[in-house]
Amino acid sequence: MTKIRQNIDKLIEKSNNIVITSHKSPDDDAISSLLSIYDYITNFYPTKKVSMVVNGTNSNRHNYFNNYSQINFVTEICDHIKQADLLIFLDGCQYSRFTNNPQLIEVHTAKKICIDHHPNPPDIFDITLIDINATSTVEIIYKLLFENQKISKLLADIILLGILGDTGTFNYVKPSQTDIFLLAKKLIDINQTDIQTFKSNYSKISLESYQTISELIKNTTFHTSSNNPSYQVSFLSKTFVDKHKLSQENLSEASHVYMSSFLRNVEGYSWGIVVNPQNDNDSSISLRSLPNSVNVRSFMQKMAIGGGHDRAAGGEIKNSTPQKTIKTLIKWIEENTLDIS
Repeated sequence: MTKIRQNIDKLIEKSNNIVITSHKSPDDDAISSLLSIYDYITNFYPTKKVSMVVNGTNSNRHNYFNNYSQINFVTEICDHIKQADLLIFLDGCQYSRFTNNPQLIEVHTAKKICIDHHPNPPDIFDITLIDINATSTVEIIYKLLFENQKISKLLADIILLGILGDTGTFNYVKPSQTDIFLLAKKLIDINQTDIQTFKSNYSKISLESYQTISELIKNTTFHTSSNNPSYQVSFLSKTFVDKHKLSQENLSEASHVYMSSFLRNVEGYSWGIVVNPQNDNDSSISLRSLPNSVNVRSFMQKMAIGGGHDRAAGGEIKNSTPQKTIKTLIKWIEENTLDIS
């Protein structure tokens, strides 16, 4: 870690225009990672020009966190990084996770840093730090940059956001990851509040999301397979999204709540899929599974449409409605034996 930090510091020192980004439609860990790296650079290198740019839509949900208002949410990051001489990619290791035009990142002359915890084959970066045993990307960032420092309450809140998000408030912690409880204790001691009160600052559900969750429940179907464990599927149609003028943030928030509360929790159905419309013609896919069920990361990688974690993964299919995408997925499931882990 010390050597990697030194190499990262050297790149920062040599750079004049630094852009930090995270994956499209960023989740809590992605936001946490963005803000923590931004905090580090602006405090230790105050003369550097540094910005945060991400493909997605702004969410009032994270306004509680320091410097969140500094994140520039855009339709396409490649339109905003042309002058950058250092690009820092967080919570993803493949260019396609960050942009709709990965070929433009590939040929960009800037130096590139990647910090991630997903077990996916990485694209080419000047510095790559991937720890698949970490609970979250922000845990890696904490150990890399802040572990031996006294950190502020503002930064402790930012780091705790990502840890709670990617551990499902510790529901997904593995026996090999129990050190995260020591870090959580340290962060909670700093912010001096209980987890429920802390989460109330950012985890309320909007009325639009509540209505969207109801639609996901309504559209849920259950499937059996001759080759694989039984699973459930839900989706949102583009008609519903357009009628209710839902943003990608609304879709993400509603899908997250639905997956946490209902996906893989119905007895006899140990894994499941949610499909939503994305942009004008594409579909995004989110998957969750229980241990000793389908390895959803492997599923997405074998279809060559995505990746993620063994228990939580995602992907996308271009030029396909959610209904058509579901048919494609079901057909693939019926014709293949998925990995179990």
